[in-house]
Amino acid sequence: MRDLQPLFDKLLIKPKTYSWYIEALTHPSYRTVANVDYDYQRLEFLGDSIIEKIVREYLFKKHPEMSEGEMTKIKIMIVQSHTESLAAKNLELNKYIFLQNSLVDQNGNISDKILEDSFEAIIAAIYFDLGEKQTFKVLKRTIIHLYEIHSLDKFSTDYKSLFQEAMQHYGKNKIKYVCKNISKDDEYPFYEVSVFTNGICYGKAKATKRKEAEKLAAMNAYNKLKK
Repeated sequence: MRDLQPLFDKLLIKPKTYSWYIEALTHPSYRTVANVDYDYQRLEFLGDSIIEKIVREYLFKKHPEMSEGEMTKIKIMIVQSHTESLAAKNLELNKYIFLQNSLVDQNGNISDKILEDSFEAIIAAIYFDLGEKQTFKVLKRTIIHLYEIHSLDKFSTDYKSLFQEAMQHYGKNKIKYVCKNISKDDEYPFYEVSVFTNGICYGKAKATKRKEAEKLAAMNAYNKLKK
């Protein structure tokens, strides 16, 4: 059995029921490998809602001056695939996830989608095992912390609008985002988006979600113009 204590130390938690965490770290591909009847999908399903609920309450109490629209914008920024996969990388979750070897590259890396799903499942496991108060503490030290130190600022800026306005300034109005799914695994898509203006490519980006890839492509295109 894999030693999960280093992960618990990073999370600053003392688990009561170990099985919650084993389930949360078991990828669906591992069911047949280990002949088990569980994986992280059910916990992931709930974890997504738990994270959103706790982040909403955090913003409501933290920012009494903010409107509903402003809080929604920040909530979306915090609860996004990039943030959760980044938090998973900071926790080195890739070292603890049980999955088929074919899903691990030669450098020991796995897809951001799997990291994101595993993070959500771990949050649900903590919620069931240790309660909402402890779950909030973990989220505060992981994804909420990234927001508080302004690491997510580049993802909150509306670069699509900025790029469009810049192109209009140059008299170019035809902006087109071309998206390709470059993943070989249909279950875990990985998108590459290129942004074109008048047939010229100004920026490219890759992400596990199409909208995020578009935002990053627009950011790269806009920054290219500013150089």
